[in-house]
Amino acid sequence: MEFIQAGDPPVYIGFGSIVTDDPAGLTRIIVDAIKATGYRAILAKGWGLGDEDTVEIPSDCIFQIKSCPHDWLFSQVRAVCHHGGAGTTAASLLAGRPTMIVGFFGDQFFWGQRVRDLGAGVALRASTLTLESFTAGLRTIVEDTNMAVRLSLSLSLSLSLSRCRILCGTLTVTLLMSHQKKAKEISRVLRSEHGTQVAVDVIHSHIAEFEKNQRISESSEAIAASIRGQPGLGSVAPASGRLMTRTTSPGSSPGVSGPPPDLVQ
Repeated sequence: MEFIQAGDPPVYIGFGSIVTDDPAGLTRIIVDAIKATGYRAILAKGWGLGDEDTVEIPSDCIFQIKSCPHDWLFSQVRAVCHHGGAGTTAASLLAGRPTMIVGFFGDQFFWGQRVRDLGAGVALRASTLTLESFTAGLRTIVEDTNMAVRLSLSLSLSLSLSRCRILCGTLTVTLLMSHQKKAKEISRVLRSEHGTQVAVDVIHSHIAEFEKNQRISESSEAIAASIRGQPGLGSVAPASGRLMTRTTSPGSSPGVSGPPPDLVQ
């Protein structure tokens, strides 16, 4: 807490349990970017960053931690940089903080794209990360550079994040909204949602759909088995509007006969 209150609000940087091939190299990029920008940072070392034996980490501008509750810590910083885990992404957006995601694998790229598309931050890839790109990303989320955000204009002139049809077309306006304002708006929306209840409802709907499909499948199998169990039904075919059955009479070869006697007019 003393470090947080000792100057400008710091930036949080941490990649959780991500394991990297070059911990010292990644740590050096972070340290050099903080030096270049003049920002202060809280660095969560996690599993993928080097230690002071391999990289000199200045204590006057970087405070190292092992772990800390995100819901509390993110509310104390000015911006957040992390690996793009679903939970960490939710925490940074819930705190209303501009976010830079450095994705390493899997769904981390998806969450980075969502944050970028929503105008709440920056998305980078760890595989192509450089000092220049990391520094530029930090400047973007910290200095709150304006970013073009596409919003739709509804008939009531209220702003919406989704497109709105007006008559036969879609009217889209482009506004300049800062990362900080956008992140706070997303935070407001998230806090108004009942996420747990929504998740429970989705799970129940999938269970109901599964049970419905299961009943249909069992019913279809029962009908098919019933048809297979009735002689002649498995080979019934229409021909000229009458039933033609494939029969085998004693002493004759299999062939197609005419209609059964009860169908002859």
